[in-house]
Amino acid sequence: MNTIDKIARDAKILVNSARDTANSNLATSLHEKKISLTENQLKEVMRILDVSFEEGYQKAVVVFQNTIKKHIA
Repeated sequence: MNTIDKIARDAKILVNSARDTANSNLATSLHEKKISLTENQLKEVMRILDVSFEEGYQKAVVVFQNTIKKHIA
């Protein structure tokens, strides 16, 4: 694995952490009764968040890798 791919993999870890934090904050808000969702609604919102973070990463990763290449070169 080359350096650019390793950096992109590490960036994915950051994106996953942000996704996990968003899901955790959503669950905490529900538990603290700051928001009201059924269990099925919560699952669907968390699924949407998961898909959105993954899709956002996939759309941005090539541009991110190209930017890294420019800085390394």
